[in-house]
Amino acid sequence: MAEKHKKINWKKVDGYLKAGCSGREISAQLGIHENTLYMRCKEEKNMDFVAYKQEKQSAGDALLKAVQFEEAITNRDRGMLIWLGKQRLGQKDKIDNTNKNLNLDVNPDNALNLEDIDKDQRALLCKIFNVEDEFNGDHIKSTE
Repeated sequence: MAEKHKKINWKKVDGYLKAGCSGREISAQLGIHENTLYMRCKEEKNMDFVAYKQEKQSAGDALLKAVQFEEAITNRDRGMLIWLGKQRLGQKDKIDNTNKNLNLDVNPDNALNLEDIDKDQRALLCKIFNVEDEFNGDHIKSTE
């Protein structure tokens, strides 16, 4: 007498694969041996389990991305927007390389040549070097 096969619920398998589960994890949930799952996939779906798994996991990945994108855009989820910017756009956190304890002595005899430096850049230099902006022609002079 032929052995009766346990019916595999492929909708459940698809859901587990979309969620990123492995064949071993799915077979444990179904109460079958993983080799049975692989063999039945070949018989019933006419494809190797590896190809079937890749197809379903890709669909799950796409769904997850869509939901994350929707959450970020619809709810203006700042954390999700930042994460998506890093993942998809290659954006990075700005790294502050300044040492707040760094002591820079400004020599009043030295002047900075400010050719081609605009007002904003000049203000930044004044802040960095702790000098007042006494823009006189093309030099900033220390007021110390």
